[in-house]
Amino acid sequence: MFQAIIDDLTSLQTLNSNFNSNLQNFEGNVSSFATSVTTLQNLVDSQLSGLNVSTNCTVLASDLQFVYNSFCINFMASVVNMGTCLALLSVLMIGAIITEYIFALRYSKIEKESLVAPELHLEEELEESEASIEEKNL
Repeated sequence: MFQAIIDDLTSLQTLNSNFNSNLQNFEGNVSSFATSVTTLQNLVDSQLSGLNVSTNCTVLASDLQFVYNSFCINFMASVVNMGTCLALLSVLMIGAIITEYIFALRYSKIEKESLVAPELHLEEELEESEASIEEKNL
């Protein structure tokens, strides 16, 4: 009876030792990975000799500057100028429409007076001629 317990405890101690050795091996691998990542990060980000500092991207930068100048500066300047011209043209067109309306009203008033005036003159002449006829008759 005690021998079975001793055998189980010995087996458990062996399994525990194996687990501890595997855990220490895993911890060593993780430490080695962390060291490699830190070294790689230092190679890229170092302020003195890192990849970001030592890489010469002037060719790409000049192309990007050309794209920026073409689209952002030249194109947008043209769009703003065109928008300003269209706004000014719209204001001038509205002014022209209002002026045309005012002249149309004045012209129609003059036309009405010229059409109505001859009739008024005819009526006045008719009244004058009737009055002179009546005076002659009296």
